[in-house]
Amino acid sequence: MTHNSAITLLLIATLGAVAACQQQLPAESDDASISRDEISSEVYQSPGKPILVPVDVKYRLLTKPQVGQPFELELTIVSSLATMGLGYSINAESGLSVDPAAIKRNFAGKPARTPETTSLTITPLLEGRFYLRVSANIVLNGETRTRIVTIPIQVGEVGRQLESMGEVVTDDEGNPVVSLPAKEN
Repeated sequence: MTHNSAITLLLIATLGAVAACQQQLPAESDDASISRDEISSEVYQSPGKPILVPVDVKYRLLTKPQVGQPFELELTIVSSLATMGLGYSINAESGLSVDPAAIKRNFAGKPARTPETTSLTITPLLEGRFYLRVSANIVLNGETRTRIVTIPIQVGEVGRQLESMGEVVTDDEGNPVVSLPAKEN
């Protein structure tokens, strides 16, 4: 095969591929905008990947947490699709006390992107870092789907102190290096 024949075949193959791609493109319509409500809420799961839940959980601390002093946390749950039901439940670590009336709430169905905001009263019992787990539940097509979000709460200025794991020495070039002692069994 000559050089010109190879170029001609390549050109024909490229033009054929371009023509096939143009035939597969959908025709443009006057109403190109489709709302998310018209899109099926079914989520197809790829093996090894989590199912995506169309709900977003946002939070905001209204006051700084201090031991023994109740503080407010504003919690907002928003679904990107219209739901038949929406709700949340709270699971707090032992260093936090949450108002029992606010631990679990359910709301009627909501249109897409309609936020549901509530204020939680939380009382820290100890200093340190604690985590508040929020399980946001939505009902789509009769199925309940849950998204869990962990909210870190720092009470006081005390953070976790890291232990020194070796001796800091300098190498031949003057760079600091941590030298760890060898252990014999």
